[in-house]
Amino acid sequence: MTKLYKMTSHPLSEQQNKDATQNLGVKEFLTLPDSLQKEFSQVPPNGNLDETFLLDLQTELQQLSKGDYVLVQGEFGVTYHVVSFCLENGLNPVYATTKRDSTEVVQPDGSTKKIMTFNHVQFRAYK
Repeated sequence: MTKLYKMTSHPLSEQQNKDATQNLGVKEFLTLPDSLQKEFSQVPPNGNLDETFLLDLQTELQQLSKGDYVLVQGEFGVTYHVVSFCLENGLNPVYATTKRDSTEVVQPDGSTKKIMTFNHVQFRAYK
């Protein structure tokens, strides 16, 4: 049974769930435990990456089987670490591509409000 382990700061959209199921053959979706999710979503910008945190992420990924998917998008250093680990261990790291539409609306006070709409397009493999 193909799994997708989600390592992002936001929940998957309905489009992303459908794409993963139909195009990647995903049957089960996994997420980080709350404590790791909090750390993943708030990586401190100062100092070095926490080695214990990176090892904890690796431990989480060890529950997967070769060929399973890992959707990873986040702080660049953590993403690089996770993608490298996946590629070295027979997992399929992917990221979501989106189509972005931007609208600018001039406000009554003369300021401009920019509205961004993101629509899922596909999952793309890290290579």
